[in-house]
Amino acid sequence: MVPDRADAASTAAMAALAHGLADPTRLAVMQLLAAEGPHTVPDIALAVGVFGSRLGNHLAKLRRVGLVTVTHRSRQAIYAVSMDQVGGLLGALQEVAAATSDPPGTGQAMPQHDGGTSQHDGETSQHDGDGLADPADLRSMVSARSCYGHLGGHLGVAVFEHLLQAGAIVLPAEPADAVEVRLGAPDAFLRLGVDPSQLEAGRRRFAYCCLDWSENLPHLGGVLGDALLDSMLEREQLTRMPRSRALRITKRGRRELAAIQG
Repeated sequence: MVPDRADAASTAAMAALAHGLADPTRLAVMQLLAAEGPHTVPDIALAVGVFGSRLGNHLAKLRRVGLVTVTHRSRQAIYAVSMDQVGGLLGALQEVAAATSDPPGTGQAMPQHDGGTSQHDGETSQHDGDGLADPADLRSMVSARSCYGHLGGHLGVAVFEHLLQAGAIVLPAEPADAVEVRLGAPDAFLRLGVDPSQLEAGRRRFAYCCLDWSENLPHLGGVLGDALLDSMLEREQLTRMPRSRALRITKRGRRELAAIQG
């Protein structure tokens, strides 16, 4: 049966959307905007680790297929997802990816992308050609890594669970990725070097669940998650590994975070 023109147009529109998402950098941009709200171009560049004309080309592609909108405030271009349904689309893709792929170390290679630097986790994490095919480097990525500006990997999931058990955060029923911060129970945060009452979200989300690709469990995203990672780096519990999102847990970190890691 030959499809009618309406069906053909719908299929072509779906193909255009799929093509728009069929690049790890563009997918990372969409995950960032859907999870944390509108971002300026410099903020997007820092988050996904792609800069200049390369990022501009990706953003232009997302605009052409209707996945993002852009507004201008003074000299700043601010990008946002074009409609609420985009978040549902990305969530569905993430669920399918989680159901059809194996985490690193189980025999499935990590996918590669077009040479950018760092990427968001979700279930589409990349190692950007930075040598992480080495099993030791891959183990480091699984142990602890940056996901945008927050902490992912086994340690990130352990910190999230620690905060949950301490009553410092709770998970409301809706939306599914929401995290409620209990400012009346701050000790767990203070022990990690962060005072949530001193943080401001601005346009970004303050705290949310970010699904960890290697653990298939949530770690903490948003402004609060960024502050926790910054604190661990400043306190020298973690150090960054060259040309990689992998983080090395220092001797001090192993000692001070032992109770959290279990």
